[in-house]
Amino acid sequence: DRIEGLLHQLLSQQSSTDHTVLMAVLLRREIVKLNSPAKLMDLVQPLLQIFQRTESSQVGDCLAEVCASLSIVQLDALPTVLTTLLTALEGPCREGKVPSLHLLAALAERAPMAFSRLALDSLPKLFSATWSPGALQEWTKVLINAAIATTVTKVSLAGASAPSSLDDIVVNADSPATHLAPSLLPVLQYLSVTTTEVYALSILQELAQVAVTCPSFLAGNREVLSALISTCLHVAERHSTTVQLASLEVLSSLISVGDVKRRLLTADQARAIAGTALPICARIMAGTSDKDDDDDWTEHPA
Repeated sequence: DRIEGLLHQLLSQQSSTDHTVLMAVLLRREIVKLNSPAKLMDLVQPLLQIFQRTESSQVGDCLAEVCASLSIVQLDALPTVLTTLLTALEGPCREGKVPSLHLLAALAERAPMAFSRLALDSLPKLFSATWSPGALQEWTKVLINAAIATTVTKVSLAGASAPSSLDDIVVNADSPATHLAPSLLPVLQYLSVTTTEVYALSILQELAQVAVTCPSFLAGNREVLSALISTCLHVAERHSTTVQLASLEVLSSLISVGDVKRRLLTADQARAIAGTALPICARIMAGTSDKDDDDDWTEHPA
């Protein structure tokens, strides 16, 4: 069938090429349609073999899709598959291999409950100070997806609904996400010194997302919260407008959580944020509004 044909073509690939990417993308679409646990399980070993040989992120996405499908059609088979994948990924992740870190992040996103149970405790041990900026970027996604996975797991196990508003979210200093948070400190340290804006922007966008989906990850640990605020304010003062706004968005998103604003943010931190953010926003508005008005007038005269 179609899956066997695509898998056969991928097995003949010795490295990641455009053809590999195309075949993997097509295969992932077919995996989504599968509802047979046996067929899904049969895909794991050949896909893992292809991934280890080609280091193709798209093949990794196929493995994550298999796990996502198993979580629906046969949940009790997922721990075995996920354990196999985590074991295979441990070495490459320690070495900072970007495709492996990408797959780890995808597994946290696509199979959150099983990932929280099987992988959370071992994540901090994977980090290495020798990683490349690209690896740090993927590591940020791993940590954030893992933190969000703990929230999904908590809601699912408790049988409760998610908070209806940001004012209903309670930051828990004893939550699994909070215990994972210190692993973010090396990322914040990198953010404070990097001049590579493409990586800085990507990391800041991820942080802005988790600020409202799992604020315990950023605010449950006071050391991490303090480092986050200091880093974002530092970044806002030394980068381009796009990165400046991204760093301020992280803080704005976090402060929009009522528990952070009312209980966790100190007066000194609030003053520091206001003292940095307001002048930057004023400068940005003063520096762009006139030009934007002129451009708009040129394109759409009255």
